[in-house]
Amino acid sequence: MSTKQHRQPPFRAEHIGSLRRPEFLLEKRREVEAGKLSEQELIPYEDKAIKEIVQTQLDLGFPAVTDGEFRRISFWGMP
Repeated sequence: MSTKQHRQPPFRAEHIGSLRRPEFLLEKRREVEAGKLSEQELIPYEDKAIKEIVQTQLDLGFPAVTDGEFRRISFWGMP
């Protein structure tokens, strides 16, 4: 498969919404749940994860990017 084929498929598709959270962020969320880390202390880890996923999407040439909803707390629990 060529790179061109992946970047210019015969259809239009965009990702909107949740992306899989990195393991380090899941671990920090578990620490918040356990009372070992505050919600405020979680923010820098969320910021780091968001910066990384946005940069990944930009590097891949996505015309639209998402923060992956990394700050959203799932109704069904983690992630």
